[in-house]
Amino acid sequence: NPLTQDILNLYLEPDGTRRLLNYLLDNLAGTAKRTLFSVMCYNVLCDKYATRQLYGYCPSWALNWDYRKKAIIQEILSCNADVISLQEVETEQYYSFFLVELKERGYNGFFSPKSRARTMSEQERKHVDGCAIFFKTEKFTLVQKHTVEFNQLAMANSEGSEAMLNRVMTKDNIGVAVLLELRKELIEMSSGKPHLGTEKQLILVANAHMHWDPEYSDVKLVQTMMFLSEVKNIIDKASRSLQSSALGEFGTIPLVLCADLNSLPDSGVVEYLSTGGVETNHKDFKELRYNESLTNFSCNGKNGTTNGRITHGFKLKSAYESGLMPYTNYTFDFKGIIDYIFYSKPQLNTLGILGPLDHHWLVENNISGCPHPLIPSDHFSLFAQLELLLPFLPQVNGIHLPGR
Repeated sequence: NPLTQDILNLYLEPDGTRRLLNYLLDNLAGTAKRTLFSVMCYNVLCDKYATRQLYGYCPSWALNWDYRKKAIIQEILSCNADVISLQEVETEQYYSFFLVELKERGYNGFFSPKSRARTMSEQERKHVDGCAIFFKTEKFTLVQKHTVEFNQLAMANSEGSEAMLNRVMTKDNIGVAVLLELRKELIEMSSGKPHLGTEKQLILVANAHMHWDPEYSDVKLVQTMMFLSEVKNIIDKASRSLQSSALGEFGTIPLVLCADLNSLPDSGVVEYLSTGGVETNHKDFKELRYNESLTNFSCNGKNGTTNGRITHGFKLKSAYESGLMPYTNYTFDFKGIIDYIFYSKPQLNTLGILGPLDHHWLVENNISGCPHPLIPSDHFSLFAQLELLLPFLPQVNGIHLPGR
């Protein structure tokens, strides 16, 4: 590209290269600085699941909700995350406890119970658990909120698949999602520059709890595909309804996905999320006939099955690199990683995470499984500090300088 005249004049002067570099550096107004926010993911162990039958190694007084809830809220508040995704939140406890405690500290929230709540009496509904997302109102404004019911999606997209109707539709797991707008003053504070024009910076936070039974790996994988497909629909619709400037430099709304996937790192679920696709004959499908219905959930539309793979369009990365967290679920009978925070590249990046509890501390305190008088849930919380790469694309004397 030809240089503009004033840039060319500088360049042609004696010592022009150095003078030009200094000029450009002095006028480099557009390099984006970091906008940071933190995310917590935590399965709090719903009261009705905290039984002596399941957790016989924990004294009954330490399983009691009134005892455990104090340590749970203390854990949440000590992390002080900007966004909090919780699973196994009892409906009544969401409204009477979590929302009350967190609103006092500057959060707002959104909650949906599992689908079975639809068919229950008001009294029974109180004890149904679900998923909740909280966010700091000083950082974010709520734009949209969504509930994703997997049994409804299974029914609507069965395409004659008996496995879809008999195995997936009968499970009442759900996911929730909130579209958040980052407050403009935070963008300006982090960049040191006024944000361009009327641009909005949006983020979609999604939270889900997949089916628990190890014998139903197919259901977990289908539920995950459904959820990602719905998340893509939400992002696509939001993108179309907003000005193109709302999408920023990368052309799409960044995604943070928190979940208790009830799936280990070597599962089809995690392979699907982290690699962008999975084979239609993956062992986790258990040779059941899902093929026709799965194409409905391909994030690339009906043509999303390429060479026998179901693919999606997100570039997702786990906030926790392999080996950093030995387990997120820690019971007497099972210890493994089943909880995750994923985020979309290239818009987001991990700056830091909260690591595991010290193994020696667990041994010294004879903690062979959780919950325990010192640990209120059978899950450990995840916490990640993320940076949002903001587009600032200025012109310096006619030269277009790309953002970071």
